Amino acid sequence: SAAELLADLERVSARASRRSARRLAVTGAIAILAAAAIATLAAVFSVSEEWEESVLRDGHTAAARQAAFSPDGRVLVSCSEDGQVIVWDFARRQRLATLTGQRAHKIAFSPDGRWLVTGGVDGTLRVWDAQRLVEVRTLQGSRGEIGALGFSHDGRAMLSSGAHNEIWATGTWRRKGAWPGGVPHGAVLFSRERPQVALPGWQVFGLADGRLLSTEPRIQANWAALSPDGSRLATIGARGEVAFYRVDRADLRHPALLARSRGHQDHGRAIAFSPDGRLVASGAEVTLLWDAATHRKIARLEHSSIVWSLAFHPSGRWLVSSHGDGAVLVWDVAERELVANLGEHSGAVRSVAFAADGRRVVSGGEDRTVVLWDGRAQRKLAVHAGHETRVTGVAFLPASGAVASVDQDGVVILWDVARRRPRATIRQPEWSAAYTLAISPDGGLLATSHGIYATADGRSIARFQGTPVWRYGSAYGAAFSPDGRRLACVTDAGWILSFDASGGRLLEQRRLPETHLIAIDLSDDGEWLVTGEDEGAIRLWSVWPLRHVAVLGRHAARVKSVAFSPGGEVVASAGDDKTIALWDVARRRMRATIGTHASPIYSIAFSPDGRQLVSGEHDRTVRLYTRRRSVWGVALD
Repeated sequence: SAAELLADLERVSARASRRSARRLAVTGAIAILAAAAIATLAAVFSVSEEWEESVLRDGHTAAARQAAFSPDGRVLVSCSEDGQVIVWDFARRQRLATLTGQRAHKIAFSPDGRWLVTGGVDGTLRVWDAQRLVEVRTLQGSRGEIGALGFSHDGRAMLSSGAHNEIWATGTWRRKGAWPGGVPHGAVLFSRERPQVALPGWQVFGLADGRLLSTEPRIQANWAALSPDGSRLATIGARGEVAFYRVDRADLRHPALLARSRGHQDHGRAIAFSPDGRLVASGAEVTLLWDAATHRKIARLEHSSIVWSLAFHPSGRWLVSSHGDGAVLVWDVAERELVANLGEHSGAVRSVAFAADGRRVVSGGEDRTVVLWDGRAQRKLAVHAGHETRVTGVAFLPASGAVASVDQDGVVILWDVARRRPRATIRQPEWSAAYTLAISPDGGLLATSHGIYATADGRSIARFQGTPVWRYGSAYGAAFSPDGRRLACVTDAGWILSFDASGGRLLEQRRLPETHLIAIDLSDDGEWLVTGEDEGAIRLWSVWPLRHVAVLGRHAARVKSVAFSPGGEVVASAGDDKTIALWDVARRRMRATIGTHASPIYSIAFSPDGRQLVSGEHDRTVRLYTRRRSVWGVALD
């Protein structure tokens, strides 16, 4: 019937509609999955990786305007345009404290060492107990920056010069007098025998009433210094000229010119007599040392930034200079050489290593020091000095957290980090250079270019160089296997050697003729070796059997250091071509370069989690690189 036919048609239509809806749903799901896959692939290929750089420094970040010693020479205080007043333990070359709450460009110790006064750019004076490093008084001086500050020889009076000159009674800190004619910058010089004080422009005032006694306009000097006995005067002017005068010990008013020389090209900013009066140091674009008797230049001490202040240590052995880049440098006066930079190394950094906690970093350099850093806080934890020549290798002992270092003479020092002193010293029976230091995973053994030693007592396990059977050249690199049972070495004669670490027996050897191998590292699984060489190649080796597998890539100059990342997927290499390169081990190609460097890189090391890389460089810096990954600008780390 027509009704039955209509019902059949409706059922057929409904089934067709359901099939069409299912097809649409399936098609839509496939489209959504395809879009998600495409978006995922796009995200994967859009992941960007950058290595954020920071330089490990612990000191001033802007011009260090003045540095001054305590009378006993134990403490050095420096102030800077960065707002920090830093108190340094001079012997340890380490920060003791940071005095906060005031931006000061002037500092002065009382002669008895009891008081430290800081002069602020706002005219305030802060008085500190120099022993306890606590503030005891704030004095409101004249408006404007304190340009000169100093104590009388007997310590009873202090003069500050800003918009006005003001005399303060030491101890009570009562203002005893004030008079106009303050100076924007310069030194305060007190007579030893009369109540007189001299300020730049050689204005001589009476201390009792501030009366101007005389002016010598012919002495156009910003900075001046009196000899320890008060009989001679040295000045430096705006044109960089250095002048020497004879002075009446009892009367500062009429200095007699002895000699004048155009020593500097830049504006003069500092001058100082040595404690014995034999030397004068002047500062502008460089630091010059003068013979105080003959008035002749005898040495030139150079740094890359202008000099702001100079201070001799009370012993006369060291001269400290502060600079426009924030550096506070220590010079050996007798040797005429730089021996320390209080904020960082003062020589090229030859070796770096991470601790197992991933936070601490140790570095060793040509300044003969070993520096322990807090990488996260970016500050020094300790400075260890005891080597007689440059430090060529450093490492942490995993179990104890102690630090080991070796110098070029082959002397190994194990440092007690907690007590900040050597725990043990290992010396070689005869001299031969050492270029590397490796520690076994359990910390029980250490290896240098000379051999293998027990860290507990320094006992020699095996000797390399200096033995009659050694014919492989100088060992420049060494690394223990993850289980500590093997030691791999490379030499400048092209040998790669595998030893039994417990007894020093040679297990395997391979040689690359006409090649000078310098650096080596092992992967975490102990299956792969990577080497770097003077010829620039980065080579991958299998460990068992020991054979050459591939060349990952090349540097334009000699390679100084190589390192596997944790997991072994990436190799980092660095060297004389001023490049840190990352190599993809599986694909045998370069993945990226890190940083922009102005000098050769001597050492690199990955952090235990692989997210950071530390480098030691010829420009005296320790640089920390942190990996940052992002997708379309959204951080993943």
